Amino acid sequence: MILTVTVSPYLLSTNEVSGDINIGEANPITQVSTVAGGFGTGVAATLFYGGVETFTVFPAPEISHYLRLVTLAGLPHEIIPVPGPIPMHLTMRDSTGHETRFKHSPMPLDISQLAILRDLVVRRAEDATWVLLGGNLPAIAPAAWYVDVVRSLRLYHPDVKVAIAATGAALRAVVRQLAATAPDTLIIPSEELELSGGHTPGSLRDPWAHGDHAPLLNAAKSLVKKGIRQVIITNKRTEAILVSEDEALLCTYTQASGKQGVNWRESFTAGFLSSNLEVDDSAVNLARAVAYANAEGSEWDNFIPTPDRLQPQFVEIRALT
Repeated sequence: MILTVTVSPYLLSTNEVSGDINIGEANPITQVSTVAGGFGTGVAATLFYGGVETFTVFPAPEISHYLRLVTLAGLPHEIIPVPGPIPMHLTMRDSTGHETRFKHSPMPLDISQLAILRDLVVRRAEDATWVLLGGNLPAIAPAAWYVDVVRSLRLYHPDVKVAIAATGAALRAVVRQLAATAPDTLIIPSEELELSGGHTPGSLRDPWAHGDHAPLLNAAKSLVKKGIRQVIITNKRTEAILVSEDEALLCTYTQASGKQGVNWRESFTAGFLSSNLEVDDSAVNLARAVAYANAEGSEWDNFIPTPDRLQPQFVEIRALT
């Protein structure tokens, strides 16, 4: 079972506009999809629709549209009750695929609620193979909240694998304390790898764009040497690199990406974790992740990608030296 954690849930409403978005004018909307957002919830929904055993935990009001969406989807879950409100993330997508986003601030939580959520994660991890920690933290949360959760998991469930897909201060706190946490997998955007490693902006991404992977591989290997089994770096939706002690792999998607109702980083992570349950093969797992990130979601399921929508024939993978 894969347990996912969402600390900052939000409603994700994606609205299709028939033409260009015109500021100051009425913009006719042709299609709307609204899903329960938040990194862990998005990953869990993708896993669930793919037939993978999963469970997700998050804070939410007991009466809320967010909880209604999760319940209607049949997604196994448990909440810690909070007053809310659940924030909204509004995405406007024009006819060319360009998106304009509007986001409320993360839902506020107090220190006691964060402690209750941590304890819930530890309790539910009893039956888990993987625990995924990802997404933004509320403003009140200490940057090292993920570190606190991982320490508790290591104490009570030392055999459970931990994946972290964080950004910003939360990621930097994890990187600073790798000796104490040593997550099994770290999934990180290339720009965040630059910030967490003290590199100048563009110093890793720009060489990657021109075919020079050495700076990025060196930065990733420095994390592996500190105890992480795998570091996965995403540069854009169609490219990802996996670095472990024994190998470095580059995976690319060669066709146009499909439309999805979840963030592609969430479907990427779901693809990686679901594959990892089946086979311990880095190349296979990375290829499944990239295929998931670029698959066309089904309009009948809020455009969430499912295994039948994957097109692995468009995935290319090669070893880097």
